Amino acid sequence: MGTNRSHDLDPSDAHFVDVIHTGAGILGQWGPNGHADFYVNGGTSQPGCLSASLIKTLSCDHTKVTPYFIESINSKTGFWAVPCPNRIQYNLGLCVPNSDKEYVLMGEHVRRNARGIFYLSTNAYKPYAQGFPGRKAPYVP
Repeated sequence: MGTNRSHDLDPSDAHFVDVIHTGAGILGQWGPNGHADFYVNGGTSQPGCLSASLIKTLSCDHTKVTPYFIESINSKTGFWAVPCPNRIQYNLGLCVPNSDKEYVLMGEHVRRNARGIFYLSTNAYKPYAQGFPGRKAPYVP
């Protein structure tokens, strides 16, 4: 992530660009750069990644996107995300959609018409997906 941003991923790179942020700010980009940007656990520190080595922790945060995406392919509960403009509002619980239809699945089954910034939380260990907020059973809106 140098100062030349002309080679960074952006929405003009494909018909639909979805970005999953897990190590934003240090090894990954912080700002939104897709049609749909998903900030997992706030987009920076990932649960289960804390280590005595800073390099191992940051590497784990950055690469945690891979097991999240792999699990999304066959997950029965899903990685449901809420639209939210920023991490502070998400952490304060201020991002409450008007309808269930505003939630978006992250990963393999993301809606190609999804647009905006989305936040979600995961479990520290498999299964990572927490499912639809407030529901224990699989849910399809």
